[in-house]
Amino acid sequence: MGKCLRKFFQREMVRYLFFGGCTTAVNLAVYSFLRYVGKIPVNHANLISIVAAIVFAFFGNRFWVFAVTDTDRRKILAEFVDFVGMRMGTLGFEFFGVWFLVGYTEIPDFLGKCLVQVLVIALNYVISKFVVFRKRQVGGIANE
Repeated sequence: MGKCLRKFFQREMVRYLFFGGCTTAVNLAVYSFLRYVGKIPVNHANLISIVAAIVFAFFGNRFWVFAVTDTDRRKILAEFVDFVGMRMGTLGFEFFGVWFLVGYTEIPDFLGKCLVQVLVIALNYVISKFVVFRKRQVGGIANE
Protein backbone atom coordinates (compact mmCIF):
# COMPACT_ATOMS: atom_id res chain seq x y z
CA MET A 1 0.00 0.00 0.00
CA GLY A 2 2.85 2.43 0.84
CA LYS A 3 4.51 1.82 -2.55
CA CYS A 4 1.24 2.42 -4.33
CA LEU A 5 0.64 5.68 -2.43
CA ARG A 6 4.22 6.87 -3.13
CA LYS A 7 3.82 6.10 -6.84
CA PHE A 8 0.50 7.95 -6.87
CA PHE A 9 2.12 11.07 -5.34
CA GLN A 10 4.99 10.93 -7.83
CA ARG A 11 2.61 12.38 -10.39
CA GLU A 12 3.03 16.13 -10.62
CA MET A 13 -0.67 16.79 -11.20
CA VAL A 14 -1.62 14.81 -8.08
CA ARG A 15 0.92 16.76 -6.01
CA TYR A 16 -0.38 20.02 -7.48
CA LEU A 17 -3.97 19.14 -6.68
CA PHE A 18 -2.98 18.14 -3.15
CA PHE A 19 -1.05 21.37 -2.51
CA GLY A 20 -3.69 23.36 -4.37
CA GLY A 21 -6.21 21.92 -1.95
CA CYS A 22 -3.95 22.80 0.98
CA THR A 23 -3.48 26.32 -0.41
CA THR A 24 -7.23 26.67 -0.79
CA ALA A 25 -7.66 25.46 2.79
CA VAL A 26 -5.19 28.10 4.00
CA ASN A 27 -7.01 30.73 1.96
CA LEU A 28 -10.45 29.75 3.23
CA ALA A 29 -9.32 29.23 6.84
CA VAL A 30 -7.65 32.64 7.04
CA TYR A 31 -10.64 34.22 5.30
CA SER A 32 -13.15 32.54 7.63
CA PHE A 33 -11.16 33.43 10.74
CA LEU A 34 -10.79 37.08 9.74
CA ARG A 35 -14.34 37.40 8.44
CA TYR A 36 -16.34 35.54 11.05
CA VAL A 37 -14.15 35.65 14.17
CA GLY A 38 -12.36 38.94 13.54
CA LYS A 39 -15.44 40.56 11.96
CA ILE A 40 -13.25 42.09 9.23
CA PRO A 41 -15.06 43.34 6.10
CA VAL A 42 -15.27 40.94 3.13
CA ASN A 43 -12.74 42.71 0.88
CA HIS A 44 -10.11 43.11 3.60
CA ALA A 45 -10.42 39.49 4.76
CA ASN A 46 -10.33 38.33 1.14
CA LEU A 47 -7.15 40.25 0.32
CA ILE A 48 -5.28 39.11 3.45
CA SER A 49 -6.30 35.48 2.90
CA ILE A 50 -5.11 35.59 -0.71
CA VAL A 51 -1.69 36.93 0.33
CA ALA A 52 -1.32 34.19 2.98
CA ALA A 53 -2.25 31.56 0.39
CA ILE A 54 0.27 32.92 -2.15
CA VAL A 55 3.15 32.63 0.32
CA PHE A 56 2.10 29.10 1.30
CA ALA A 57 1.64 28.10 -2.37
CA PHE A 58 5.11 29.29 -3.39
CA PHE A 59 6.87 26.97 -0.98
CA GLY A 60 4.54 24.04 -1.66
CA ASN A 61 4.91 24.42 -5.41
CA ARG A 62 8.63 25.01 -5.45
CA PHE A 63 9.76 22.28 -3.11
CA TRP A 64 7.11 19.57 -3.47
CA VAL A 65 5.03 19.97 -6.63
CA PHE A 66 7.70 20.93 -9.15
CA ALA A 67 10.58 19.61 -6.98
CA VAL A 68 13.00 22.43 -7.77
CA THR A 69 16.27 21.51 -6.08
CA ASP A 70 18.37 24.60 -6.76
CA THR A 71 19.23 26.24 -3.41
CA ASP A 72 20.76 29.45 -4.76
CA ARG A 73 19.10 32.19 -2.71
CA ARG A 74 19.11 34.63 -5.62
CA LYS A 75 17.32 32.10 -7.82
CA ILE A 76 14.77 31.35 -5.10
CA LEU A 77 14.17 35.09 -4.64
CA ALA A 78 13.81 35.56 -8.42
CA GLU A 79 11.32 32.67 -8.56
CA PHE A 80 9.42 34.15 -5.63
CA VAL A 81 9.23 37.52 -7.38
CA ASP A 82 8.05 35.81 -10.60
CA PHE A 83 5.56 33.70 -8.64
CA VAL A 84 4.11 36.67 -6.78
CA GLY A 85 4.04 38.75 -9.95
CA MET A 86 2.14 36.10 -11.86
CA ARG A 87 -0.18 35.49 -8.93
CA MET A 88 -1.10 39.19 -8.87
CA GLY A 89 -3.15 38.47 -11.98
CA THR A 90 -5.05 35.66 -10.33
CA LEU A 91 -5.26 37.71 -7.12
CA GLY A 92 -7.04 40.38 -9.15
CA PHE A 93 -9.28 37.77 -10.74
CA GLU A 94 -10.12 36.28 -7.34
CA PHE A 95 -10.57 39.62 -5.60
CA PHE A 96 -12.88 41.06 -8.24
CA GLY A 97 -14.63 37.72 -8.81
CA VAL A 98 -15.58 37.50 -5.14
CA TRP A 99 -16.42 41.21 -5.08
CA PHE A 100 -18.75 40.77 -8.06
CA LEU A 101 -20.42 37.57 -6.86
CA VAL A 102 -20.99 38.91 -3.34
CA GLY A 103 -21.92 42.43 -4.38
CA TYR A 104 -24.09 41.79 -7.41
CA THR A 105 -25.65 38.36 -6.99
CA GLU A 106 -27.51 36.53 -4.26
CA ILE A 107 -24.54 34.19 -3.66
CA PRO A 108 -23.32 34.10 -0.03
CA ASP A 109 -19.74 35.35 0.35
CA PHE A 110 -18.18 32.00 1.34
CA LEU A 111 -19.83 30.16 -1.58
CA GLY A 112 -18.70 32.89 -3.98
CA LYS A 113 -15.16 32.58 -2.69
CA CYS A 114 -15.23 28.79 -3.16
CA LEU A 115 -16.56 29.07 -6.73
CA VAL A 116 -13.84 31.52 -7.73
CA GLN A 117 -11.20 29.25 -6.13
CA VAL A 118 -11.88 26.50 -8.67
CA LEU A 119 -10.87 28.75 -11.57
CA VAL A 120 -7.95 30.23 -9.66
CA ILE A 121 -6.45 26.78 -8.99
CA ALA A 122 -6.52 25.92 -12.71
CA LEU A 123 -5.00 29.26 -13.74
CA ASN A 124 -2.30 29.03 -11.11
CA TYR A 125 -1.23 25.56 -12.25
CA VAL A 126 -0.70 26.77 -15.80
CA ILE A 127 1.22 29.83 -14.60
CA SER A 128 3.41 27.85 -12.20
CA LYS A 129 4.18 25.01 -14.60
CA PHE A 130 4.85 26.98 -17.75
CA VAL A 131 6.16 30.32 -16.46
CA VAL A 132 7.62 30.30 -12.95
CA PHE A 133 9.03 26.78 -12.42
CA ARG A 134 9.70 25.82 -16.02
CA LYS A 135 13.02 24.23 -16.86
CA ARG A 136 15.11 26.84 -18.56
CA GLN A 137 17.73 26.31 -21.25
CA VAL A 138 21.01 27.89 -20.26
CA GLY A 139 23.80 27.50 -22.81
CA GLY A 140 22.01 24.55 -24.42
CA ILE A 141 21.68 22.68 -21.10
CA ALA A 142 18.36 22.21 -19.34
CA ASN A 143 18.45 24.01 -16.02
CA GLU A 144 15.96 23.84 -13.15
